[in-house]
Amino acid sequence: MFSPAPFIDSWTLQQEAAQFLANGQHLYTQHYTQIYPPERYGYTSHFGYLPLVAVWNAPFFALFGEVRFGYVVADALSAALLAALVRGVKPDARRTLLGLALSAAFLANPMRALVVENCWSEPLRYLCAALSVWSAIGDHRMTFAAQG
Repeated sequence: MFSPAPFIDSWTLQQEAAQFLANGQHLYTQHYTQIYPPERYGYTSHFGYLPLVAVWNAPFFALFGEVRFGYVVADALSAALLAALVRGVKPDARRTLLGLALSAAFLANPMRALVVENCWSEPLRYLCAALSVWSAIGDHRMTFAAQG
């Protein structure tokens, strides 16, 4: 909200993809803004992300006009899942150690704010990983969905 729109293709592509999705258009057949000269990186802008990225970003774009809110939420949910993993329902040394190890990996990136600001999709991937581990260790009925 306080950060200006970055001049980076990851932000441009995800913003435009969320808009295309909101308009009911196919994400992978649209023309995206080419912010870099094609000769710079040798490619034409396209949505090169998995569909989950656009599906995750669409509600945040619709609500706030900005997809980076989704990555802030993904980071917050990851932290909550890691805290739940460390605490657990029953005391378990292995669960606690796994939760602490995953938390250390989560906190080891001192550039989390830059990752979110540039609209890199790592927070969503980390959320998926944390959800998968949390659901598998917790023996939840929907573990297959979280791992998928």
